[in-house]
Amino acid sequence: MEKEYVGTYEASQLTGLTQQTIRNRCKTHYYKTAEQDGPGRPWRILKLEVLDKMK
Repeated sequence: MEKEYVGTYEASQLTGLTQQTIRNRCKTHYYKTAEQDGPGRPWRILKLEVLDKMK
């Protein structure tokens, strides 16, 4: 099964949080699967982790 990643916009839509909150959580490693291709590049997070953290 292929892993499905979401960006900060979709994660914010799923959680009801702002994109800035999602970005801050990525920077502080709240989401263990959050990654970027380089500094200043968009974040991507494993969708399953975003959904699990909502519980």
